[in-house]
Amino acid sequence: MQKERGMSAGFLSSKGKAFANELVNQRKLTDEKHKNLLDFIKNTTDVNELYLGYLKNGIEELQKLSTTRKNADESINSTPLTGQTVNYYTNTIDVLLGGSLIQLN
Repeated sequence: MQKERGMSAGFLSSKGKAFANELVNQRKLTDEKHKNLLDFIKNTTDVNELYLGYLKNGIEELQKLSTTRKNADESINSTPLTGQTVNYYTNTIDVLLGGSLIQLN
């Protein structure tokens, strides 16, 4: 997801001239990791409840991913959208990593 954030920022900043092909491939990888996360949550029973809460919050944020992508693809000339898009990714990553830090403690 961090790579997708960077590529999305580059794509939007270049008004769609850079990272177009790379972004398509990275989105597929992100979707695969998203599916792996859902499978992990579904199949894991012995998990810290606080950690699970963070993961569920992250999953809720990930539900906005397709809309964020669509908006980015359709609005490559919008500077404010670049900030919105990067903020979405940053916030979602923060929630998911916060859960990882809880699990490590």
